[in-house]
Amino acid sequence: MNYLSRPVFPLPMDWSQTPSRRFTYDLRELQIGFGAQSTAPLQEQIVHGLQFSLNLQPADVLTLDAFLTSLQHGAQGFWLPSESEVFTMAGDLVNGVCLIAAQNLAATWRSLPALYVWFQPDGGAPFAAQVANVQTVDASTERVTLGDTSLNCAACMVNRLLYVRMAGDVEEAQFEAEGYSTRSLRVVELPLEYAQAETGQRPLFLFDFSFDFPGAQQHWRYTSFLDPVTMGGVTYAPYPITYKSLKRSAKIEETTCTVETILDPAGPFEIYAAGASELPLQVTISKTTLPEPMPSPVVIFAGELTDVQLTGRTIEATVSNFVTAFARRLTRPSVQPRCNWSLFDPDTCALSKSAYQPLATISGLPRPSSAFVTISGLGIGAAMTGYYAQGVLQLSDSDGAQIRLITYDSSVDANTRNLLLDRPLNTVVGAVVKLLPGCDRSMATCQTKFNNYKNFGGHPFVPARNLSMNVTTTATEGGAKK
Repeated sequence: MNYLSRPVFPLPMDWSQTPSRRFTYDLRELQIGFGAQSTAPLQEQIVHGLQFSLNLQPADVLTLDAFLTSLQHGAQGFWLPSESEVFTMAGDLVNGVCLIAAQNLAATWRSLPALYVWFQPDGGAPFAAQVANVQTVDASTERVTLGDTSLNCAACMVNRLLYVRMAGDVEEAQFEAEGYSTRSLRVVELPLEYAQAETGQRPLFLFDFSFDFPGAQQHWRYTSFLDPVTMGGVTYAPYPITYKSLKRSAKIEETTCTVETILDPAGPFEIYAAGASELPLQVTISKTTLPEPMPSPVVIFAGELTDVQLTGRTIEATVSNFVTAFARRLTRPSVQPRCNWSLFDPDTCALSKSAYQPLATISGLPRPSSAFVTISGLGIGAAMTGYYAQGVLQLSDSDGAQIRLITYDSSVDANTRNLLLDRPLNTVVGAVVKLLPGCDRSMATCQTKFNNYKNFGGHPFVPARNLSMNVTTTATEGGAKK
């Protein structure tokens, strides 16, 4: 089972052997003999090391191995019920509230940054909870209130729930018989800041990068959390990315945000790391927390990528406020031989995109991630070489589909073409793609390639030189000045 998105250790532990603990304190000054301490060390400054044994049967071995594998070889944390009983119930747990035997918990529980507990009912499934409040009722009783008011339990044993990770990659095992063994594990309790970050109780950030291709939009969605986060039917993949800084200014157009990450060959920065792109990359950064029900994310910044600095594999990207776009000069229709319209624009070009978007199959790929691909389809190679140059290849219709600009294409035979893309395509042979041809905006292309001269948006007969800019020249003769 999981609690706060992280797994709980699935097997019963043998606490008959006294666990070994190691306490490590921070190097703060201890004010001994000088009156009461002004501060007391909290859990954030203390690390507990635990060692325990597991008596494993054949099925348990598989369960334990699968559990440890899911932790990425022990690098990630998990919940572990401890051997110590945190309090003794003096009544049933009803709607997240129960009475316990007095133990001065009301005065001491707040000294812990967070108190997580593990309820083990007789004959029922165990469950986890966080203590939200403890109050004194009388000299012999205290009242505990949990964060989840839907929990109920009768006659439960309550243990402390620790957030730990494996202390190392070495495991010790003693084999009793075929398939039966006793395995010894060592774990380290993680300080609170790790527990809150890995379980999503501290804010986690969501990053949505997108830009518009001709006729399509592509998204890359990442999260700073260590597991995928799904919100509103959209999944954010875990990735080493961080929201580094936010610069605010009285001039709203000077508000910027800095994002730090590493280069992902299939990510949005790959096309910008080599130089500027003609496509603006839009960025939305949100934050939320993970405990259910997950609150709606709060947008903390939205803007457009304006600068990328690459150091090794580390990328530092600057995102500027959308207001900066108003300072740019807008492109107006020009009196020029080339067409002013965008291909397949319904209000100007008026061509139907579906009539020029054939399906094809990737039939050749030098490697799994390659900018050079071979495609096959009925009649796909009949068009002249360069027909799809400056066009678009789209891998699928799903949100987040890979879309690439075609920089060059050539016909192999009637049903096969070779394409060179602007950046590698991560796919496999047999994948289905859609194609859109490109347009160089010349009158000849509009007339012969698309048969759309009636909607041509250029002025093909404009003189190559503006006659009004001609300068009158005056012939001069040699001679002395008089």
